[in-house]
Amino acid sequence: MSKIDSPAVKSNNELDLCYDTNSVAKLKFPKITLVFDGVDSPGMDLTTVHYFYKDTNTGFQCLTMLPMPKDYPLGSILGSMLQAGTNMIYDIGARQLTFEKAAAAAPQVPLMAIVSLLAWVLL
Repeated sequence: MSKIDSPAVKSNNELDLCYDTNSVAKLKFPKITLVFDGVDSPGMDLTTVHYFYKDTNTGFQCLTMLPMPKDYPLGSILGSMLQAGTNMIYDIGARQLTFEKAAAAAPQVPLMAIVSLLAWVLL
C-alpha cells in the first residue's frame, strides 16, 4: 500500500491498515483486479467499496484484506463485501466466469410509513 499518499492511523480492531475518513475521499488507490486460475475471464475489477470498511465508531476506513495462514486448507476467502453489487455467472459448459454489475436494490420503505398509510386508508 505504499502507493497511497497518506499516513495510516492505528485502529483498535483486527484490521491493521486504516485511514482517517476525511483523507480517504481525497486519496487515489491502486487498481485491484481479481483473476481466477483455470477460468477464461478478464477478471473482476474492484473499487474501494469492495475492500474498505468504514468503522463508524472511530471514523476510520480500513482495508478488509487480511493474510491467510500458510497452512489454511481452503486458500483465500472472498467475503460478502467483495462480492457486493456484482453478479458472478459461471457457464459450466464453456468453463467461463463472467461478472456483471448487479441491479440496484429497490429502496426500502420504512415500516412506520407503511403503517401510517394503512391506518389512513382504513380510517
